[in-house]
Amino acid sequence: MEIALWKGKVIEFGTPHRVEMILIFLYTTFLLWFDVLNNLLLSYGASHRVTWFGNITMSALDLAVIILILFHLSLMGLFLMSLKSKATNRAYDIIIGTIAFFGTAILLSGFMAGLYGAETIHFLFMDFNQVSYYHLGIGSQFISAIYWVITK
Repeated sequence: MEIALWKGKVIEFGTPHRVEMILIFLYTTFLLWFDVLNNLLLSYGASHRVTWFGNITMSALDLAVIILILFHLSLMGLFLMSLKSKATNRAYDIIIGTIAFFGTAILLSGFMAGLYGAETIHFLFMDFNQVSYYHLGIGSQFISAIYWVITK
């Protein structure tokens, strides 16, 4: 299925490639896992310990950093894979990938602001609550994930 836009440009909808589907799954899984760890850190502090596998415990902050790195690697892989495999949606993939990377920067800065106890964050000529600012990054990630799921 295709949707025609201005000047003959189209967006081609369909099922993504198998590798892209795996990357989308990893991307959203790591995003949700990072969000859970962020909520734990904001509630209990940076010294909180979590159980990872079986009886292995580690600092929630260390695990959040590991998950953030894995999240970013899966995002980069998904972005590069979408550019490599799609010929018709290349401009839109670049726009959505840029939104996702800016969303990651917002996500990371909201995470760091929460760790350091900032209540408000000044962004785009407005003052945001730390939680609202962080969820602005989460929202941009879900917008990009939905785009990558519905396009070929």
